Amino acid sequence: VTADDLASGVGGKILQVVSATKADTQSFNSESFADITGLSATITLSSSSNKVFIMANLYTSKGSVAEIINFVRDSTNIAQPSGTATREATMFGYNANTLNMQQQSMSFLDTVGDTNAHTYKLQLKCTNTNNAVYVNRYYGSNDYYGISTLTLMEVAA
Repeated sequence: VTADDLASGVGGKILQVVSATKADTQSFNSESFADITGLSATITLSSSSNKVFIMANLYTSKGSVAEIINFVRDSTNIAQPSGTATREATMFGYNANTLNMQQQSMSFLDTVGDTNAHTYKLQLKCTNTNNAVYVNRYYGSNDYYGISTLTLMEVAA
């Protein structure tokens, strides 16, 4: 069975796909969240009962520092853990003295509840201002690169 074989109104069908690709590099050395430039996309749902499936693949590298990444819808953090963690985030990564680029993959099914245009983006911060977190490049030298992507899919309810 393919998506085209599904009858209208059957849940799970992908109705539209919007994506963004970041091919340049960026560095972060702040303990405050900042946008990852180029990784934002806007989607308008065709029905308020539909959902948005978000997928992100992000290449990062770092020294002895933790990276904290959030999915953001408009200006609201989404996909947050419950509890009383000191550093809540969609994803938290730490590898002591691991300089190689690593692919961070995240996904989340978001319930929006309306048919307004919504902009999704990724934000990042680090836990030590003396060491940077790099997006799309190797920490050890500025000559190995990758690309990062953000994909939004409207999923029929």
